[in-house]
Formats: sequence, C-alpha cells, structure tokens
Amino acid sequence: MSSIKTAQWAKVELSPSEMFQGANVGLMRQLKAIQKGLKHVNEGDAKHIGKSGSWAWHVEGAMAEMAVAKYLGLFWSGTVGVLGPGDVAGVIEVRQTDRHGGRLIIRPKDAGRVPYVLVTGFFGEYRLQGWLYGDEGRREQYLNAPNGRPPAYMVPQNELRPMSELVLLTQQESNGK
Repeated sequence: MSSIKTAQWAKVELSPSEMFQGANVGLMRQLKAIQKGLKHVNEGDAKHIGKSGSWAWHVEGAMAEMAVAKYLGLFWSGTVGVLGPGDVAGVIEVRQTDRHGGRLIIRPKDAGRVPYVLVTGFFGEYRLQGWLYGDEGRREQYLNAPNGRPPAYMVPQNELRPMSELVLLTQQESNGK
C-alpha cells in the first residue's frame, strides 16, 4: 500500500459535559470488566489503575469514541457490556492512544470491511489521525508483537486514509447513496 494520506489530522476537543459523559461510560465499562473478572484487550488487569492500566484505557477509549462521533456528526450510544464492531453509529471502530506518533492497531480477529479510526491524545483533546478498513491494515509488514503481547497489525499514520474521506463516506451512507 502506498502512502494515501493527503490531509493533516483533525482536531477535536470535548466540552466538559462531553468529557463527563464519556468518562462515565468508561467508568461503567471498567466496573463491568472488574465485576466479570475480564482482562483488557491490551492484556492489562482490570484492577490496574495507572496511566497505562485498563482504567485509563476504558475512560480514554470512551472519550475517543465520542470525539469521532462528534467530528463525523454521528450518534454515539456509549454502550456498556456490548462487544463487537461499531463503537460509533454501530459501524465504526475507534482505537485510541495517548501517543501522537502512535499506530493504528488492528488485531487478526478484527472485522475486515469495518472502518478503524486512529485517535491520539487524552483528557478530551484529540487528534483523529486517519482511518482504514480492517482488511486494508492486515499486511504482513505491519504485523508485530511488542513486549510479549499477542501479534497485531500496527499501521503507521502515513498509511492511513484522511478523515475527510470518512466524512464523505458517512454522509453518502446517511443519504442512502
């Protein structure tokens, strides 16, 4: 795949009330994970509360989902306890990292023809770096297993589609085209 990114990242800032709503959804997800004894997809213990623990992952992940929905003008339900494709509007997956240089992580079992958006940042200030369909990111050159974690495809930002394309795609789909 050649570099297809043609635009800079999109900046999204959540208002205090949006941050409160997103953080509450993340908190409910975390409590559900503790209740069920689950581990975070990044292999973190559900009771680990540090910056890199599942507590922060759930809260920041939920707020990143809200940021994508806000940018695209789509509904965000903030579901709790429902796993599967569709963090935003039931059709868009969101992956968040606090590192602005981070990569889009797509796991081997992730859905193929679903858009995955890379969101970087934290505390309500996010950069939507771009997106790809899951099957576009499954290339051998991106496969990696850092720090003893399960293998995943880690797509560099310069290989992502610009957010403007996803805006157009979601507008066309909402207009029934």
